[in-house]
Amino acid sequence: MVKNGYSLSLIADILDRVGKKKVFTKLDLRWGYNNMRIKEGNEWKTAFMIYIGAYELTVMYFDLTNSLATFQTMINDLF
Repeated sequence: MVKNGYSLSLIADILDRVGKKKVFTKLDLRWGYNNMRIKEGNEWKTAFMIYIGAYELTVMYFDLTNSLATFQTMINDLF
């Protein structure tokens, strides 16, 4: 797996962009993150086994390679 080298913005830059804005919103990022679908056909990459069987995930979870960078890219594209 090739890791995505996405770099986060500096807090000072983010605060400069916010500036003197008066309207803010509150997002439940945990809900959004845990509902990001894994691309169809790539579910096999998330396979794991436990004593009662094998499973493949259909949504992102925190330990996947590139999952945090993918989520941050999605949020940036959204806004």
